[in-house]
Order: sequence, then structure tokens, then C-alpha cells
Amino acid sequence: MKKIFLSLLAIVTIVTANAQSWTTVPSSTNCNLFGVSFGDNSTIYTTGSFGLDSCTILKSVDAGVSFSRLSAAFMPLNAVPKAVAFTNTDTGCIAGGVYAGGVYTGGFIYHTTDGGLSWTPVVTGASTIFNNICFPTAKIGYACGSYFSNAIVYKTTDGGATWTSIYTSSSPLSTGKMSMIDANTGYIAGMDNVTHQALLIKISGGAVSGTITSSTYPSFNGIHFSSLTNGFVTADTGTIMPTVKSFVLKTTDGGVTWTTVHVGGYDPESCIRFDGSDAFVIGGYGLTSLDAGTTWSVMSPLPGPGSPFDIAIRNNVRIIVGEGGMILRQESTTGIAEKETAANEYQLYPNPMLSETRISFNKPQCNSLVQITDVAGREIKKVIVNGSIATISNDGMSPGFYFVTVNTTKGAITSRLVVQ
Repeated sequence: MKKIFLSLLAIVTIVTANAQSWTTVPSSTNCNLFGVSFGDNSTIYTTGSFGLDSCTILKSVDAGVSFSRLSAAFMPLNAVPKAVAFTNTDTGCIAGGVYAGGVYTGGFIYHTTDGGLSWTPVVTGASTIFNNICFPTAKIGYACGSYFSNAIVYKTTDGGATWTSIYTSSSPLSTGKMSMIDANTGYIAGMDNVTHQALLIKISGGAVSGTITSSTYPSFNGIHFSSLTNGFVTADTGTIMPTVKSFVLKTTDGGVTWTTVHVGGYDPESCIRFDGSDAFVIGGYGLTSLDAGTTWSVMSPLPGPGSPFDIAIRNNVRIIVGEGGMILRQESTTGIAEKETAANEYQLYPNPMLSETRISFNKPQCNSLVQITDVAGREIKKVIVNGSIATISNDGMSPGFYFVTVNTTKGAITSRLVVQ
């Protein structure tokens, strides 16, 4: 009886976290905010353009409760910043392109090491706009882009200070979001503009290794992969099926075949984010899942002037940005989220876990104990950590919910882990 009670309690707690309302945060801008990124648990950056305002960069130092404007005077004329990614409080990049004459030209990446007070151009004049940028580690990052032109992929190995082109497609492609499984492996969602087929651009060994196409759908937009074989995408049907605009699809064979897990008559969705068992699809409207992507439902009407474009999640805080300066904030009150101490912050990824997950610490550990317990409080396994990374396999762990507790001299930090 005790085990059943605790299991039900865990499920109720998770539902409560996802059912919370979103709070509108004043942004002091009317432009479209395209990208958002956490620097740490308290620092958040968002950027965008168009609308009544030109280029805008906003920063929060209180976990998204309020935002202030940073100078964007360094941006070129007609610049459109589309993506932002930070590796810590002060270091990050903004990527985008120049919009002139109805087309995007002159892709750019700017780098800061002082929290956005000053920016250095590290890529200028690329052949097309950069529309996505991510850092799977503090040093290694990728940026991709295209706009009905040849797709490009750039890579950095020094935290964004310098970038090198690693791929230019031989034919016109469009790229959406990217999902990096680790520093060297991942996928980019997109479409082949010649054959009008959806595609995945595969990154393997830190380089683009090929593409996988799907003739069933003309475009993949949002993407999340937890391993080489298991992932989700959003698919845009365009004019092929005008009454059904978007799908959420799941693959277990690396994108060779897809299973439909949701069909909706909404605008194309462009972003997928997971927060343990909770998941979000953000774009023209919005979907949410409470069971790690198995089933999806339409989000309650979001407050704000328009469509959401991106979502960032960290330390149980969720930030949505979008059209017309939209910034929405949600903070869970489950009490089991990751906690930050001054000397010990970590990330658990991937989560949900398939074969294994990694605990990556910001600072090296010395004899730190990591315990995995089930919802009944039974210890499933434990690991002693000496260093910056601990790897946990799913051996002996059935699909379901678990708790990861990191015990250090600074105290215990508990996170929720989902095993698929």
C-alpha cells in the first residue's frame, strides 16, 4: 500500500507542475523575440527583430521575473538576430542574418564574454542567415542556417570565439532546429527545397555525415533526440494537406521510419523541449505532454500578443518568447527540481534516459555520492564521482520515474529522472 501511495503522489505532483499558469513578463519591446537561452539558473538572454522595434537584446538576472534591454547598436543595418545560446552567465553568442530586398543575406555570429555589454563579430557575411545555434558543451558549439538556399553548418571548439564552416549543401535546403546528443553527435531538422521532402542532416564525429529524407512530409521543423535512434520531430504538411497543418512524429530507428503521435490543425510548430517527463512543442500554437512525449494535448490559450517562437527550461523555470515581444514565465512548485548552490551546479542529460544519462558538473567533484532511488524511496544504484562527469546506465532500471540525489559537502541536490 505504501508503494502505491507514493507512485500516485509522484504522478499528481508532475501534473500539478505542468498545469500551472503562465505569467506575462513585461519586455519593453514590440519586436518578435525568436530565441531564448539560460546562462545560469538566474541569467537569461533573448533576442529578436521585426515588428515596431528593430534589433532587440534583453537580459534577465532574476530567472526571468524581469528583463532589461542591452544595446544592439553593434548590429548591422537590417539585421535579424534569430538565435541566442550562452554557456555561462557572461559567455555566449547571437546568430542571425541581414534581411534586404526580400531575402536573407550575410549571416552573422557575434560573441560576448562580459554578459552582453560588448560583442565581437566572429562570423560575418556568411552565404545565408543562421537560424539556430547550440552548445552541447561549454567549448563545442554548432550553428546552422539557410533560407531557400544552400544550407550551412558552422562549428566552434573554443566556446564561440572562433567558428569554422563544416558543411555547405550542394542543393537548396531549409534548416530548422538542431538537437545535439553529445559534443559530436546530433541532427538538424529541415527540408529539401528541390524534392520538397523533409530531411534530417546528421552530425557524426563532429562533422556532417549525410542526410535522411522522408517523402511523406515536406518539412521537419522542431526536433529532439535523446539518442542516435530515438527522437521526435514536428512536421509541417504545407499545402499537401491544407486542413492538417502539423504533426508530432517519433522515431526509434534514427529517422528511417516515423510514427505519428499527434495530429493537429495548427500552424507549424518549430521547437520541442523536454523537462523530465514534461514536454513542450512551441510554434504557431503550442502542445504539451505529461508522459515524455507519448501523448500530446493543446496548451491552454497563452497570454500575449501572438505566437510563441522558442522556449528555454532550467532549474524548474520555463521561459517562452514570441511574437510582439511576448515573454511568458512558469515556475513549478513541486519541490523536487534541481537546486543550485554556490559551489555545485550540475546538468542531467539526456532526460528522459534511454540507455544512459550523464551528470555534468560545473566544478570537479571529490568523492561525491550520487544515489538513484525509485518513487518508493528504494535505492536502485549509487555512484561515487571524482571529476566533472558521471555516467549512469539504465541497467536494472525499468521505464518510469526516478530521483537522482547528488550528495556533496555543500548539501544534497535532487532531480527527477525519467527512464523510457
